[in-house]
Amino acid sequence: MLKQVIVFRGDLLSHPKITTGKIASQIAHASMLWLAHEAANQPMNLSDLDKEWLTQSMTKIIAVCADQKELTELHIQLGAANIAAYLVVDEGRTVFSEPTLTALATRPVESSAVDKITRKLKLLR
Repeated sequence: MLKQVIVFRGDLLSHPKITTGKIASQIAHASMLWLAHEAANQPMNLSDLDKEWLTQSMTKIIAVCADQKELTELHIQLGAANIAAYLVVDEGRTVFSEPTLTALATRPVESSAVDKITRKLKLLR
């Protein structure tokens, strides 16, 4: 099964100005980053697996990690496993007073590959 894993920083959930909408927007940004990256590198180079995911399930798992350090470590681990992952940096114009690393998302990949790295994470509730 193909899926995309999106990870949000858990420490930001207790930020005094965070809203459900802000969390949702950061997750939406994360989900689209891999596709935006491909579109920016014309012509689009979507694999058969990408096309399968886009036209079928579009399964997404939304998880949380502890903080920026863990998010960065996950990004490194995913890269080492040849799983493309994209980081979201909020520009800091509304909730945060400065640019803030908020989330990451993988390109859609086989569950068995990404689960080795992300299985330990808790789901966003």
